[in-house]
Amino acid sequence: LVTEAKEMAEAVVLGDFPIDDDVLNILVISVSEIDADGATMFCKFMMGKGRFPSTEILVHLCESLCKSGKGDEMWEIFRVLLDKGYCRNARDYHLVVSFLGKAGKVREAYDVLKEVKKKRLEPDISSYNSLMEALCRNDLLRPAKKLWDEMFTSGCNPNLQTYNILITKFTEMGESEEVQQLFDHMFQKGVAPDGATYTSFINMLCQENKYDQALEIFKKSWMQDAGVASSVLSNFILALCGQGTPTK
Repeated sequence: LVTEAKEMAEAVVLGDFPIDDDVLNILVISVSEIDADGATMFCKFMMGKGRFPSTEILVHLCESLCKSGKGDEMWEIFRVLLDKGYCRNARDYHLVVSFLGKAGKVREAYDVLKEVKKKRLEPDISSYNSLMEALCRNDLLRPAKKLWDEMFTSGCNPNLQTYNILITKFTEMGESEEVQQLFDHMFQKGVAPDGATYTSFINMLCQENKYDQALEIFKKSWMQDAGVASSVLSNFILALCGQGTPTK
């Protein structure tokens, strides 16, 4: 009876009556499934009393706000938490950066990442990946390239997910030179491509009628791992067929 519980709790909160943290916790988690605004109100009430919501509560609430397209409301909550010293380590900051990125609040997410650096905390690669994905999703390629450079300056090396985010985006944009540079960079840094990496690159090359080059990339996948090559092969054949090219 979540709706009934929400209505009763609203009367309590709006009347500024005492209510236990455990009750508020359950309310935020449960109500977020049906009413993002109601859950936000309970969370704000909790923060107004000087109490921090748990990580579990924030995750449920932020997922609901993302689905409802309420990025501004999410940032309002995070801004209060940041001002009150909620984030004590890189993991806490990652939660904030990740959800801001999902909500499309790219500038705010970037500002939070800068705050991490100011506090001399080491940003987690997951935070960079979340922001990078948000930038690429919003076609902000110049800031994405800038963030890529900042990662190395900060001593945070990209992982497979980082490369795949950028390669996938650049293949969508038809930026074959950028993709080739990233692909070569992976091997230089000892990061092994996976099936998604090879498939994205090969599909782009086939669309550009660069079949010999696509075949060379496929051979690299075979030399790396037969299992990876097996998954790439079927996509390679489909790409060739889609371009009307007979397979050999």
